[in-house]
Amino acid sequence: MVFSKDHSWSLFEKIAFKNKIETNNTKLGEIGREIVGKCQGVPLAIESIGNALYLEKKAGWLKIKDKVQENVIEQGGGNTLSILRLSYDPLPSHIKCCFAYCSSFPKAYNIDKMTLIQLWMAHGLIQLSNNIEQLEDVADECIKHLLCRSFLYEASNNFYGLYKIHDLYHDLALSIVGPNFRFDYLDGKTRHVSFSSVSSFTKTLSLVKESYKVRTILFTHGGSFGTMDESTLSTLIESSPRLRALDIHKLNIRVMPNSVGKSIHLKYLDISFNPIGTLPDSITTLLNLQTLKLKECENLEQLSRDITKLISLRHLDNRGCYKLRLPQGLRKMTSLQSLPLFIVGNNGGLGELYGLNNLRGTLRIKILVQLEDVNSQSKPENLREKQHLKKLNLAWAHQEGHDEMLLDCLQPHPNLKILKVWGYTGVTFSSWLSSIENLVNLTLSRCDRCNHLPPLFELPFLETLRLYEMKGLEYISDRDMCEEICALSFFSSLKSLVISGSPNLKGWWRSASTLDH
Repeated sequence: MVFSKDHSWSLFEKIAFKNKIETNNTKLGEIGREIVGKCQGVPLAIESIGNALYLEKKAGWLKIKDKVQENVIEQGGGNTLSILRLSYDPLPSHIKCCFAYCSSFPKAYNIDKMTLIQLWMAHGLIQLSNNIEQLEDVADECIKHLLCRSFLYEASNNFYGLYKIHDLYHDLALSIVGPNFRFDYLDGKTRHVSFSSVSSFTKTLSLVKESYKVRTILFTHGGSFGTMDESTLSTLIESSPRLRALDIHKLNIRVMPNSVGKSIHLKYLDISFNPIGTLPDSITTLLNLQTLKLKECENLEQLSRDITKLISLRHLDNRGCYKLRLPQGLRKMTSLQSLPLFIVGNNGGLGELYGLNNLRGTLRIKILVQLEDVNSQSKPENLREKQHLKKLNLAWAHQEGHDEMLLDCLQPHPNLKILKVWGYTGVTFSSWLSSIENLVNLTLSRCDRCNHLPPLFELPFLETLRLYEMKGLEYISDRDMCEEICALSFFSSLKSLVISGSPNLKGWWRSASTLDH
């Protein structure tokens, strides 16, 4: 699609100028129109130049105008990639490297945000300027920078944090990295390679031993696309001694070879969605490993008890691993930033979470046992000290027990944004439920014995409240308590309320007179 002259200027003006006052700057306006005229109506080129000029002063505008003019002369009429490069050149060096690495993924690929961050980290592309920052936070700022300048854009459905890189920017990234990055092919110059299928990898298997300098091997695909046997996987691993990142998810791998322990430089390993039953003990020798992804490895039942020796491990993705028993001593892995699933019963008591205060993102706690089995290790500070958690999911899978006492020990930090409680069998909810002052989304499901809720109207930022199959629920709020609160503070931010499957609900308000009857 090519824009008209007026439409091109309108797009440029919207991006390059902060407000209408600045557009009246005659000199900048003249420079801007000259630059836009060289973009040949290509929207991405206009957007790219506009983003590059947004923070520049007059001298910067003149410099970019001269570069655009040089490009027109050298290319005989202009070249879109060279125009796009004008927005790339001013980037800080570390962001340039991060953008270039995006070419590891094929065109139109949905890039998972955390995967991208973890791969950047694996290759040392994220550097800290002080001891307070976390690598993940610095990388997140880098993504925001790339989004702001249109190097990345949100996928159409960004519910899961997916991004894409525009085809032209992908071409630009490939032009920058040269033969170091390959698709479905590798040779002695290859440093990073992605394969679209096992068959495409098998075709180049004879070249693997010549590609000992490879740092990244990714299998990028939407669904299961073949089987990699143990022998082939061993050849891949043993021929890549400098490997930093290995993604072999959905390859129907049943056995992980012991040779993985030889990949001493490995920092990122994704073996998700494979029918693996056990992992070799040799994996505990990967002392540089930062990310281990085991998502939906449904047959995986245990990890080596020496897994706690992985002192560099920051991300252990065990989503969907409901049979997996995590080893005792997990609490020692204080560098962990993500542990999406913790099963009380499989993984010991809640005490194993104690000290893991750097956990962030989402944590689901599934409770398989009664309180008596975990009471000795249940400390109120288990979750209260985890200030980086944004989403907490509490699920009960047993029907009896003193759940009120257990829930009291699961009080999260006030920074929590999303809370889901499923299957809780207590009669009352803990008072802390109404003190999570930053809570935005609350869902209560199948809490059958609960007949009323704490004063949720006190939560100032609560936007969504969902109540599903609350069979014992009779009232939502306490009228007498509410009358003590200013009317303006009553659910002041609520936008969505869903109540379903609550047959005994008598009304919204519960008052003292109601209790007398």
